[in-house]
Amino acid sequence: MTAQKGKDLLVKIADGSGYTTVAGLRTRRLAFNAESVDITHAESVNRWRELLDGAGVKRASISGRGLFKDAASDALLRQAFFNGSVVGYQIVIPTFGTVQGPFQIAGLEFAGEHHGVNSGLGRSGKVLRRMLSLPANSSLDAVIAAADTSDHQSLVSSICDERLHFLQSLKTWPVFGVGWGCRVAEVRSAALAMAANTFKARVAMRG
Repeated sequence: MTAQKGKDLLVKIADGSGYTTVAGLRTRRLAFNAESVDITHAESVNRWRELLDGAGVKRASISGRGLFKDAASDALLRQAFFNGSVVGYQIVIPTFGTVQGPFQIAGLEFAGEHHGVNSGLGRSGKVLRRMLSLPANSSLDAVIAAADTSDHQSLVSSICDERLHFLQSLKTWPVFGVGWGCRVAEVRSAALAMAANTFKARVAMRG
């Protein structure tokens, strides 16, 4: 098989009416393994190991890292994981074919790196320092202290406004803008809710 672009390998999950693509995976890995059945005995020729033909247990595993396409694919995977469900999947491999069958999710991890997706991971810290009016070389302790004493909801809004402005400046905004805009809105809503709850918790603790 000739070399292929990683983005062309698609992982799809059954959604009840068909299969939906879990898009945005930056790295994907499909592995096939087969266990052998050893039948070596005392009279094996020259004591060479003997295996039973066609008796091994075959298995396949899929792993990936990246971003979900949307909330729907995110919800499908989370539900399958927490329910321990065995769900149908399709792995579409160009020039090879489609591998289809039931799989169970053995591990699911989430990482908070969204702000650096289109701009490099270093951008998150730079934006936060700028929103807090801190020097670019401020220590992490200084950043945490300033954020802790800031108006959390205003800080969240400022960061989300900056993020949206940055995305709108990209030449690919006309293509992906709707999804990016929705994502920023979702992050803003969730972050504002967390900021409000944090304030309430502090009031209760200090009361």
